Amino acid sequence: MNRPIYPPSAYNDQLHLKIDLFTWAIIAFIMRPLVVFIASITQKKADRFSLLNTFYPEPIWAYISVAAAIPAMLLVFAWWKRNPEASAIVRWLWHNGRGLVAASLFLNIAFLALPTWFLGQRFTTPIVAQIGLCAIAMYYIYRSTRVRDTFADFPDPAGT
Repeated sequence: MNRPIYPPSAYNDQLHLKIDLFTWAIIAFIMRPLVVFIASITQKKADRFSLLNTFYPEPIWAYISVAAAIPAMLLVFAWWKRNPEASAIVRWLWHNGRGLVAASLFLNIAFLALPTWFLGQRFTTPIVAQIGLCAIAMYYIYRSTRVRDTFADFPDPAGT
C-alpha cells in the first residue's frame, strides 16, 4: 500500500503524525460550549452565568451541548497520553479518533435540532450555520487521508 508522504512538520518528536490544524479547529469548534461554560463561571462579575446566558437562552441546552463534546474530550485525553507507555484504552481511543469526532459532531447536530423537533422552535441562521459546519467537518474527518493516517499512527509499546 502506498501511503502518502507528509512534510517533516507533520510529524512529532517521535516521528508520528500530529493532528493537523483543520482537525484541531474542528475539535475546538466541538468544544465551544465547554469553553463558554468555563469562561462564564470564571468571570469576576456578580452574575457569573451572564456569558453563558448570552449563548444559551436556556441553561439546559448549555449542559446538553457540553455532553455532546464528551467524545471529543476523550480524544484530547488520548492525544495527551499518546506515548509508547500508553494503556490499551488510550490506544483504542486514539485509533477510534475519527469515530469520536464524528460522534461529537452528530450529537451537536442532534442537540441543535432537538428544540426545533420537540419544542416547535424555528431554525435560526446560527443554528443552520452550526449544523452546516458540523456536516462539513464530518465530511472532512471521513474523507481526509491525513486524518485517517494520523489516527492509525500510534507509538509502538516500549521495549518492542
